[in-house]
Amino acid sequence: MSSLGNLQQADLQRFVTVTAAGCYYAIESGDQTDARSLLQNILATAMSPLLSDFEDSERDRIVQLSQSEFVSLSSPQQKLPAGNLSELLPTVLPALSERERVVLTESRQGLFLDYTGVTQAEAEELAVLAAGLRSTAEKRTALLTGQLAITSRAFGIVDPAGNSEIGFWPMHISNNVFTLIVLGIPRFNSQQFCTLVWALIERYGPHLLAHAKTE
Repeated sequence: MSSLGNLQQADLQRFVTVTAAGCYYAIESGDQTDARSLLQNILATAMSPLLSDFEDSERDRIVQLSQSEFVSLSSPQQKLPAGNLSELLPTVLPALSERERVVLTESRQGLFLDYTGVTQAEAEELAVLAAGLRSTAEKRTALLTGQLAITSRAFGIVDPAGNSEIGFWPMHISNNVFTLIVLGIPRFNSQQFCTLVWALIERYGPHLLAHAKTE
């Protein structure tokens, strides 16, 4: 990988793709950082952009993100699968749990967007539970973040060995907060997780790409 300030012409013609780790960082918190904003901008369109599409200062930041394994520079160009979100969700949600049991909710209203491996009634109850846990986390920010230095807002129910039985993972995208509810061990280090985050940001995220150069 190229070092800062030493990008080769070939690097500029590579496409910037956000990795699973980068996708998780992009949505795990509503607190905006330069890195989080840049990752969300990269994911805001249905096709991965060329590195040459960015200004010099942002290219340096992208190289830093690649060194943190939040992005990769690769060929060919990556594209979101065709179809709307309702068509996409059934193809990606089962892969996010070892048990293929997953619910995706909109946390503020306690509504589910899609589910797999559970009944509709169970999905509705889990969506309400997710909304309650999110509200609890927001009310206890001073304790969790300030006193205990816990930055994660994910909740989990574990077995006696500490293995996850069910986890509630918030996903912050613009002014929306979704919750990914996973029964069993989550599988987020996957292309399906990247596709889910990418699709949600492309639909619900910011659409003004500050990095795009004007001709």
